[in-house]
Amino acid sequence: MPELFAKKPEDNVKQRDKALVLMQRQFSVILADASLERGPNNEARTLYSLRHTCIMFRLLYGEGMDLLTLARNARTSTEMIDRFYASHLEGEQNIEMIQSRRKRKTTSTEEQIENAIAALTDEKLTAILEQRLQSKKDSVVAEASATESKARKIKRAKTDDLNN
Repeated sequence: MPELFAKKPEDNVKQRDKALVLMQRQFSVILADASLERGPNNEARTLYSLRHTCIMFRLLYGEGMDLLTLARNARTSTEMIDRFYASHLEGEQNIEMIQSRRKRKTTSTEEQIENAIAALTDEKLTAILEQRLQSKKDSVVAEASATESKARKIKRAKTDDLNN
């Protein structure tokens, strides 16, 4: 069984270099098989391209990801992230991150109602409540009128029965 670590530090570097060459060859075969050897700007894709893709995806889609965390995870500095990766972004591409303090849009009915209520002014709320109150009064009046009408019909029916 081969030793994982060489006895001399320079041997570890050689093993690491050999491993990188082997991984790059395997990656190249996969890229060739998928017809993805070149990027959109005709640059050759390498294992290092995956680092760039990963950092860009984190910048674009990493909800709540700040530059310091991303830089530490990628073992680089925030300056390098900003200089080589974030500089490619347009301001509108990550508007959600700019608005991170705002509540995110959801499809939850309860949250939509909460947002609608929060957007109401006192005047609008008062007008809506008055409208609903009037509607309720109208339905109570209509119900009372219908009940009164039924009571009259029953009374007439009884009177008619007594007269016959």
